[in-house]
Amino acid sequence: MQLFDLFSRKQGAQDTETAQLLRALRQAQKDYDVAVSCFREATEADRVDEAIFLMEAARKKYSYYLRKLREHTEETDQSMSR
Repeated sequence: MQLFDLFSRKQGAQDTETAQLLRALRQAQKDYDVAVSCFREATEADRVDEAIFLMEAARKKYSYYLRKLREHTEETDQSMSR
C-alpha cells in the first residue's frame, strides 16, 4: 500500500507539472496572438517595432515551454517504464 501511495503522489506531481507547462504554453500562444493583432493594427513605426519585439518574445517563450514540456514528457515516460 505504501508503494502505491508513493507512486500516486509522484504521478500527481508529474500531472501538476504537466498542467502548469500546458497552461504556460497556451498563455504564450495567446501572447503571440495579441502581438500579431497589435502588429496588424500598428500605424506608427515605434508601434510596429514594439509589436515585432512582442511577437519575438512570445515566440521564444512558446519554444521554451514546448521544449520543457517535451523534456518533462520524456522524463515521465522513462520513469513510468522503470
